[in-house]
Amino acid sequence: MRIAIVGAGDIGRALGAGWLRVGHSVTFGARDPGKPISLAGATVTDVPRALADAEAVVLALPAAAVPELAQGHRTALAGKPVIDATVRFGGDALHSRDPLVNAGARYIRAFSTLGWELLADPVVDGVPADQFFTACDADTRATAERLIADIGLRPVYVGGNDTVHVVDGLTRLWFALAVKRGHGRRVALRLLHEDD
Repeated sequence: MRIAIVGAGDIGRALGAGWLRVGHSVTFGARDPGKPISLAGATVTDVPRALADAEAVVLALPAAAVPELAQGHRTALAGKPVIDATVRFGGDALHSRDPLVNAGARYIRAFSTLGWELLADPVVDGVPADQFFTACDADTRATAERLIADIGLRPVYVGGNDTVHVVDGLTRLWFALAVKRGHGRRVALRLLHEDD
């Protein structure tokens, strides 16, 4: 799959490395495409070119930049699965759903409930961490499940766009455990249930 990642920080690089390992094509869309990204196998170009060729898009940039990006690239985002991995601190909503949905993106909320360290190495005590996510429709859900599993995480579907606040609650829980309670950034969440 051709994946465009906008944002080359820890989260973007961890996801890109995981997808490159399993054979996906990863292109980083950068404001300064001349600035190198130390990730063998990845391509770096400007944001419009990265989005134009992508089959899926991941936003791993500061959340405050998402509304402008969504507005400026509406045509390129329309109809594409867009994974929102941003975290907007200081407000009621941690996600960036609304500007992306308004731009016509097929919205996915994922990769916000774990630290980048677990995205790079998702196994804790021999068990893959869970990645809780939302997706707007069945096709987008299938894309999300594939990309989450390809990182090495176990996908756990929470629901459609109306359940994004539930995933954000897990993001808040992760921060409380990892940072405030001092469990460290490699703390992970796992869904356990018995079959009936």
